[in-house]
Amino acid sequence: MPIYVTVCTAALVGSYVFCLLLFAGGMMRWSPLQGESARSFPGIWEGAGILLFTALLFVLPSLMRQEGAGADTITPAMVLAQAALYLPLVILYAFRTRDDGRSVYDLGRWVAFCVLSLLAVRGVSVLMETCGVMRWLVEETGCPVMQDVVTLARESLRTAPLWTVCMTVLVAPVGEEVIFRGFLYRTLKKGSSPLPAMLAVGLFFGAVHMSLLQLPLLVLLGVLLCAAYEYSKSILLPICLHMMFNGLNILQLWMLNLD
Repeated sequence: MPIYVTVCTAALVGSYVFCLLLFAGGMMRWSPLQGESARSFPGIWEGAGILLFTALLFVLPSLMRQEGAGADTITPAMVLAQAALYLPLVILYAFRTRDDGRSVYDLGRWVAFCVLSLLAVRGVSVLMETCGVMRWLVEETGCPVMQDVVTLARESLRTAPLWTVCMTVLVAPVGEEVIFRGFLYRTLKKGSSPLPAMLAVGLFFGAVHMSLLQLPLLVLLGVLLCAAYEYSKSILLPICLHMMFNGLNILQLWMLNLD
């Protein structure tokens, strides 16, 4: 097994254990005397089930692509299948969850939050490149320069650009935000507090993408997406931020294809 796969797997296991510890903390704090709010959905067991589902949903396709058994391009069937996996969770979130507080809808502040978050992620990326961290990781661990799913998207832009945009800019952000922020973050926060929950979900979000080179950036993005949810009390802001992040990446890949 390549070194970078081993490191990614270790990061995934570590983040998984971190989340489980927060789940355990929530279970220890739970008491029937706390009333209905303590038993609101999602609970500890629902969160643990979604945690396992998410790990399998992301890791298995990634490992298949690393072994050369994954799809070469994004197809309509793949987009519809992914949407079908996310749809029950989106419906469950819409009808079973309740806001943690009053949602804040302020377009100007939302745009500012998204822009500053994207600049922060881009700044860390530039810093890693300038300091030679990315080059060192590639040379020492043999990890690919481009994440597997990004390579898939780049190839798919040549053959199925519309479906690629649908998958990366629409389907993935909505589904992933419902899972990571709508379910996991809300559940973990019940067992601890916002900051540990943000760190746990950020680590898990980065680890399940199985990309050592992009791990610091994805962890930072995962934390910022949790902060977006915590700030706005609405799943819409992290979805918008996630869409913008993926959209900029798709635009960059399209420009690379032109070259």
